[in-house]
Amino acid sequence: MDPFDASMDGESDTTASVSGMGTSHQTNILEDVKDEMEIVFFPQGSLLVEKGERNPGIYYVIDGFLDVSVHIDENDSDPNVLGTAPRHDPAHSPEVLRVPLDRSKSQSKRSFATTTGSRHGRRQVRKSLFLTKPGGLAGYVGTVASQRSFMDVTAKTDVYVGFLPKAAVEKVVDRYPVVLMTLAKRLTSLLPRLILHIDFALEWVQVNAGQSIYHQKEDSDAIYIVLNGRLRAIQEGDDNRMKVIGEYGQGDSVGELEVLTESTRPGTLHAIRDTELAKFPKTLFNSLALEHPGITIKISKIIAARMRALVEDPLTDTKSSKAAATQDKTSSTSNLRTVAVLPVTAGIPVVEFGNRLLNALSQIGTPHGVVSLNQTGILNHLGRHAFSRMGKLKLSQYLADLEEKYGLVLYVADTNVKSPWTQTCISQADCILLVGLAESSSNIGEYERFLLTTKTTARKELVLLHSERYCPPGLTQRWLRNRPWINGSHHHIQMSFRAPTEQVQPQLRRFGTALKQRVQVLQAEIQKYTSRRVRQTPLYSAETPFKGDFHRLARRLCGKSVGLVLGGGGARGISHVGVIRALEEAGIPIDMIGGTSIGSFIGALYAWDADVVPMYGRAKKFSGRMASMWRFALDLTYPT
Repeated sequence: MDPFDASMDGESDTTASVSGMGTSHQTNILEDVKDEMEIVFFPQGSLLVEKGERNPGIYYVIDGFLDVSVHIDENDSDPNVLGTAPRHDPAHSPEVLRVPLDRSKSQSKRSFATTTGSRHGRRQVRKSLFLTKPGGLAGYVGTVASQRSFMDVTAKTDVYVGFLPKAAVEKVVDRYPVVLMTLAKRLTSLLPRLILHIDFALEWVQVNAGQSIYHQKEDSDAIYIVLNGRLRAIQEGDDNRMKVIGEYGQGDSVGELEVLTESTRPGTLHAIRDTELAKFPKTLFNSLALEHPGITIKISKIIAARMRALVEDPLTDTKSSKAAATQDKTSSTSNLRTVAVLPVTAGIPVVEFGNRLLNALSQIGTPHGVVSLNQTGILNHLGRHAFSRMGKLKLSQYLADLEEKYGLVLYVADTNVKSPWTQTCISQADCILLVGLAESSSNIGEYERFLLTTKTTARKELVLLHSERYCPPGLTQRWLRNRPWINGSHHHIQMSFRAPTEQVQPQLRRFGTALKQRVQVLQAEIQKYTSRRVRQTPLYSAETPFKGDFHRLARRLCGKSVGLVLGGGGARGISHVGVIRALEEAGIPIDMIGGTSIGSFIGALYAWDADVVPMYGRAKKFSGRMASMWRFALDLTYPT
């Protein structure tokens, strides 16, 4: 037998493990499962599990066949890079998931092409790995490891399966943990020995926030894979200037180029927050490359794809310039998985802000969805001991599962400054939104002072809430003047909120007091019509889908912001008004706008109110003045 093939003694090990549970336990498990199990029929061609989704449960094949397949590149000559695909059909194997197909006959006939990555014209084909015949299980790995599926499971023929939902499996595992041990033991007995060898050589690393993984110019000794958390790579130049060269989130890998080229580290890598890593040693990579050269080709393709993306999208290049500030490009919004909403000071409606941001993120379609967390929800799920020393272990696992399940996790710090939940929000965040009231004092708040005492290096952005759609000149500078730690952008958000009411002691209403109050009311009414803030509400509805301030912020966090750059051209630039109107009628939002010459003028008019109607009126007034013959005659150039 091939030394890298799976062991064949899984049946005896599993039988021994099951028998060790005792007859009473087996009877109890059957009693718990019989009401949850259901018989389901799937016609030929039905998709039971799709790549990228979570397995809904375990499928036990009663009659028919299930086909398990993966997507590979059409020009990939050998999809079995590591040589771990089964090469023989064990007729008496306890797990039928390992039965291969005849590549020369069935695989070439059933493979079909689906266009993916149309930007580069790459096509992928679905290759069948094995069949699951009566008596086999599907959804095995997904149930044990709680990971998203890497394969598609389809009905090869009309099939009857016994379906056990994942919730029922988890209930049984909670009552009888030996069941999970039995499933895991059986799974390891079916894995090829090469996979077990790689698992043995991998090193699982836990890194605290702010801790360095390696330093600049060190020898490259491993490839790091981010399992949970976020990393940032910083490069120090000859002039002692720091430059961010990359950020890496869940599922990203770091260091392939240095290991492949045997060069030193280009920068220092540290953890933005508490992070779990898988360390892939260089010695293991070299041994696999010698025995399976295909892995070198795969790594080369990954590096080439990154270099091509860098060439085609030069905006991601973080080259520093002499005029650039030291905090320029200090972080990135790519692959953000956790966002914390932190108030500047007490009394800010962060709960309402978080709910509106959650709705906006849901509407724009965040991949794999979004979930919001607060202290009440955590205590309801994990109990009142969630923040104790022992409870933190369960809390960290729960938060990691949520990060794996959802595309974005929103932490709302709705507790006091030094509470355990506020500390958890800060330590778990890839990006921190500091929310303040624009019209209140711009002094440093107690939450900010506490934030500065932590070791987090997460991206920090400032959000200013306005009750009206108006921002007085100099407001932004006043807030940013004493906040050098704001290394991201800043946002002005219109959100109507109820100001905290203060208890006023009852006073005797004398004639003079009543007259004074009446005069103040009249002055306020007069100022309403004489002030520059005569039109504080926009002509468009702020609740228009995908155009409000919260949708703009949501697109910014997801990396889906829409920018518009307008060109010059004198009077012809007035046509930009029609272009912007067409974009609005098509439902395309504009988050950022810029331009040159007349384009910058029209862009400034649109940025003033973010509405076509007032922009059209001001542009028309400008055009009328420019077309005036008197202005043309009097616009003289005097010789000097």
